[in-house]
This record gives sequence, C-alpha cells and structure tokens, in this order.
Amino acid sequence: ITHLRLSARSHGHAARSLRELADRLGHGRVLALGGGGYNRGNLAQAWNAVLENLL
Repeated sequence: ITHLRLSARSHGHAARSLRELADRLGHGRVLALGGGGYNRGNLAQAWNAVLENLL
C-alpha cells in the first residue's frame, strides 16, 4: 500500500471511521493489526494517529 502514499492523518481518519462503525455495529470492539508494505518513515506517525483515534 506504499504506492497510495497515505499520510498519517489519512490513517487516523480511517481509524476514526472504523471506530465509529465499531461503536454502532460491533459493541465498540476493534482489532487493529499491522502488515507489510509500509513506508518506514511514515509508520510510527501513522500508528500514533491510528491509536489516537481508536482510544
């Protein structure tokens, strides 16, 4: 997914949207897993944004 060039902000927005869906449909439960294909320079910032929006 590196070729998509998603910013940390984009990752955070996606996480927020998933959290809202989970709150409505899944009793607030979310399982977040990492995979491969990420730009290492963006990885820490992206995960920080994801966690900020999930918690």
